[in-house]
Amino acid sequence: MRKLILVMLIWSWVFDVAAAQADASKRCEMCGAEIEGVYYTFQKDGTTVIVCSECTQSLARCEMCGIPVRNTRSGQTGVFCHSCLLKAKKCAVCGRPLAGKYYADNHNRVYCPECYQNADRCAVCNDILRPGEWRRINNQLVCDTCARIQPRCHGCGAIIVGPVSSYIGYDGESFCQQCVKNSPSCISCLRPCGPHPVRMKNGNCLCRDCATTAIRDANQLESIVTQVARHLETGLLMTINHHVSFKLVDIIDYDRASNQYRESGRFIQVGDDFTVKILLGLSRPLCIETVAHELAHAWQAENCPHLPNDELIEGFAQWVAAHTLSRFGYRSLIDRLGEREDVYGRGYRRMIEMERSLGFNGVFRELIRLGNPPR
Repeated sequence: MRKLILVMLIWSWVFDVAAAQADASKRCEMCGAEIEGVYYTFQKDGTTVIVCSECTQSLARCEMCGIPVRNTRSGQTGVFCHSCLLKAKKCAVCGRPLAGKYYADNHNRVYCPECYQNADRCAVCNDILRPGEWRRINNQLVCDTCARIQPRCHGCGAIIVGPVSSYIGYDGESFCQQCVKNSPSCISCLRPCGPHPVRMKNGNCLCRDCATTAIRDANQLESIVTQVARHLETGLLMTINHHVSFKLVDIIDYDRASNQYRESGRFIQVGDDFTVKILLGLSRPLCIETVAHELAHAWQAENCPHLPNDELIEGFAQWVAAHTLSRFGYRSLIDRLGEREDVYGRGYRRMIEMERSLGFNGVFRELIRLGNPPR
């Protein structure tokens, strides 16, 4: 009898638990109220969510899973439940969670339609600018990535946004358009001086590079003339018998009307009087180039005085200057000589072809032949 009573008590307890569980399973997971009548079930992460009819009809639905949401979190176009909010992609600009249509860039960043259409973009790469990842440069917005890789102006040091100007012979040095248009040109290299030019007493300006080696007095010039003359005699076998006087001048007066380039030197012959004018303020490498060029004219005056045209006259002098620059270690400046489109550039290119066909010594023989026509 006792066993029967014990069994009945156990079964009664089991049924009470089951009934309690049944009642709990019929409570709305949104409002917690006991469900009477119609209710709805939703599948969420492998579990069943029960929602009463009233909550189903009155509450907003999560944009991702569609389940009614009581504690809503604002998103791009509606609301999100807590778990979906954690999983949702976020707009890289406004930070709002995304559902439905969104945009992605080449860097796998996503954007809501509003930010994709209206957000500011980088003036260099056109990427959308994200909060804290851009800077303003010359009144233009630039992303941090472009700001790191964009070249800096050799004149003013600012990051260059927009067109970049460079100059042959000065590889790796770029200039912004503000410096190109608004700063004075260096009297030596003709590049922009930037906002802080070095002004000489005669009013001419030097860039900071040329100013460090600028030739400003007769003693400096004499030293370079001695070195270049020695190279011409020993390296190129160009002996000049006349004494050549050198003078530093503020400006080179040149009489060839078609010349469009600033001249840095001039050879003048009056009978047996040989004089060379050199522009004051030339950097050491450009002064070496100019001295070699003008001494080549002195050699021509002695060895081939009747060359038939200016291309041969100036081209040979440029060719001698190029060999001299190479000897002194300024090879990067040689490319400038052939880029000119005037008689100097055309003549230099002609000498290069002559050297290829006749050889180094053949150039001298040909110049002597052409400059001494039979009478």
